Amino acid sequence: MTPVSGALNMVDAWVIDVDGCLVSTSRAGGQGGTPIPGAVEFIRAVRDSGHAMRVVTNASACTPHRYAQQLREMGFDLSDDEFITAGSAAAAYIAATHAGARVLAIAEEGIVEPLAALDVDVTVDDAEGVSVVVVGAVDILDMSRLGAACHAVADNGAALYVTVNTPWFHGGRGRSVCTSAATAHAIAWVTGVEPVVLGKPSDALAATLRRQLGGDAVAIAVVGDAPAEVALAREMDALSIGVLTGALTRKAVADASDRTRTPDVIVDSIADLTDHIAPADSTRPHV
Repeated sequence: MTPVSGALNMVDAWVIDVDGCLVSTSRAGGQGGTPIPGAVEFIRAVRDSGHAMRVVTNASACTPHRYAQQLREMGFDLSDDEFITAGSAAAAYIAATHAGARVLAIAEEGIVEPLAALDVDVTVDDAEGVSVVVVGAVDILDMSRLGAACHAVADNGAALYVTVNTPWFHGGRGRSVCTSAATAHAIAWVTGVEPVVLGKPSDALAATLRRQLGGDAVAIAVVGDAPAEVALAREMDALSIGVLTGALTRKAVADASDRTRTPDVIVDSIADLTDHIAPADSTRPHV
């Protein structure tokens, strides 16, 4: 395991998880939660250092603005542009990859609104003419919508995407079912088509984050409490920092058979990183 002080000397951009990392919560995206002690100060220190950052959540029910506003109300110094959700990332990927397609969204506003803002022809209940199905978090799943998605994939050959592919959500206060993954796999069971993941830790999101943070020349650290952030760091060729305030435990790391899936650095809390943030190096590119 790499020591914290040495590991952070060259870091000049950050990808930071929300639930179980910045905020302790039982609901995705930091909703209804409280800041983890020292997390507000960590974000302020990153800001003061001149480093670029993106705060990334696999939540998809709400828009980036709503999630970012909730964190601002908790004291976090974050702009909407610095906040990326699995929903907004999925919308951006679909708009770029499936230009002109009609999209069926089994999702809430966190996907529907970003798709519409990108001039995508999006529907929430009709399979006619649909060539893309995207699944996000849903509070209530209407069986007619599930059927429409199955018909679009099975009958129209529609591409099937999902925001997240883990069974459980961890936010530092127990765990709950990831409705996006459960719904997408129901469609997969019916149709035989496996969903493609567009949130953490997908290569699509990794490429977007690295591009936004300045490209291949930038040294990036990914901080999170779960295997998804470790895998995302590997996709980005970035330093992986695990915190123990959410899903990750020291025992799980010690017992892991695949060492490539364990963090490069482990700390008890994100607060333990604050004093080790180096000032931005003006000779390297920044956003």
